[in-house]
Amino acid sequence: MDTYLGFITPFPWNWAPQNWTLCNGSLMQIQQYSALYALIGPTFGGNGTTTFGLPDLRGRQIIGMGQGPGLTNRIVGQAFGTESVTLTANNLPPHNHTLTASNTAYSSLTQSPANNWTLGAASSVSGDREPVITPVQMYGPPNPGTPVQSAPTSSAGNGLPVTTMPPALCLNFCIALMGIFPSRN
Repeated sequence: MDTYLGFITPFPWNWAPQNWTLCNGSLMQIQQYSALYALIGPTFGGNGTTTFGLPDLRGRQIIGMGQGPGLTNRIVGQAFGTESVTLTANNLPPHNHTLTASNTAYSSLTQSPANNWTLGAASSVSGDREPVITPVQMYGPPNPGTPVQSAPTSSAGNGLPVTTMPPALCLNFCIALMGIFPSRN
């Protein structure tokens, strides 16, 4: 099967067949691979005088060039994207957090403490007398409480990066070093 010079295709093994090489960003000598350089030039690296770079597809997805509806324009050789991103408050839409509080009426009347609580006591000392300690009835008059108007909330989260990588299958991309020189239509 004849293939075009510079054709890139995935293989299900981890090596490059004869007359192919890995798409791993290697620098190639223009003098040795002048026909391939004539097709891709220094688009993927190299100095353009003695060397040129091959596409580096290690860990990358391939997308089509151009601009689809509602998408960003992409040009051949442009590398972009990241596997994860750390979000900040500026990345989130404006929002409020709800602080939930309740107004609860309370009352209590006791002279026998429950749960081993210490019963309140009153003492008075006058002149040379011993303190007088008497049980005190502890109570709180019914009170509707104070409505909470606003209150601060604390920050939450830990600032770890969020993975942005979709599910993928890893294959070995190689480029043809020999083949038919493609002609333009």
